[in-house]
Amino acid sequence: MKQVVQNMNTFLSDPAIRKMSFSWYSQKVLGRQPAQEIEGMRFTGFPSFSSFYGASKHKPGIAEVNFLRRALPGSQFVVDAGANFGVMSALFSQIEKESTIIALEPAPETILSLKHNLEINNIHNVMVEPACLGKDVGFTDFIVGTDPATNRMGGHEDNSIRVPTESIDNILSKHPFDRIDFLKIDIEGAEIEALQGAANTFQAKLIGRGIIEVCPENLANFGNSLNELFDFFNEYNYSLYHIKLDGLEKLEASRIPKDSLLNAAFLSPEDPLHFWNS
Repeated sequence: MKQVVQNMNTFLSDPAIRKMSFSWYSQKVLGRQPAQEIEGMRFTGFPSFSSFYGASKHKPGIAEVNFLRRALPGSQFVVDAGANFGVMSALFSQIEKESTIIALEPAPETILSLKHNLEINNIHNVMVEPACLGKDVGFTDFIVGTDPATNRMGGHEDNSIRVPTESIDNILSKHPFDRIDFLKIDIEGAEIEALQGAANTFQAKLIGRGIIEVCPENLANFGNSLNELFDFFNEYNYSLYHIKLDGLEKLEASRIPKDSLLNAAFLSPEDPLHFWNS
């Protein structure tokens, strides 16, 4: 009961939640599948209000979209790890229509929504791979929750399923491209494992630039730390940056709060985007 009261208080005190709740239930009452408009595109397939609200809360902001509109043009090969409902894959396609985009998503129900969203937005240059990104090619346990945004690799639980895993090194080897021009990784704390599976590609300087979710708490759930994330990029001479409205600001692990959740850009020293400012 206490939790119910807390949830009700949160609902009543947060205008954003009230607005999204009205949108969700009004569409349901009218017999429509709840949908959201993001960057001029339509997205559906949300199994719950929490996933509907989460998609709105975590959609790319103005600064991130500005960065992507500078970072993606000219990219031939793009990888979206943790594609979820397809918002970022669709945005990548919108920005660079001539690119080939690999969208990695392991959850069966989410894959259906992802493919549907690509179809209704008339996107044809995204290839969906039913797998999660990891250190090796194989299989792993994957926890499927009520909100697809929190699905993650994990142990043997009642709501876990067995899914394929892919590595960046293997993805590049099986596609007819010399390099990955842009890489996005948002996999709820398993980022270190995914990067370990990209070590050869980073070593060969075959990854141009990208964005990666930085969340110390999620990393800790996998027994990893923020310092390990920064150490990996430092080893291969890449740096992490806070994406701001007026440009990029170099990040330092020691200055990131433990409860942070942000998408950081990663760039090599010779990347001209170092000098971007609006």
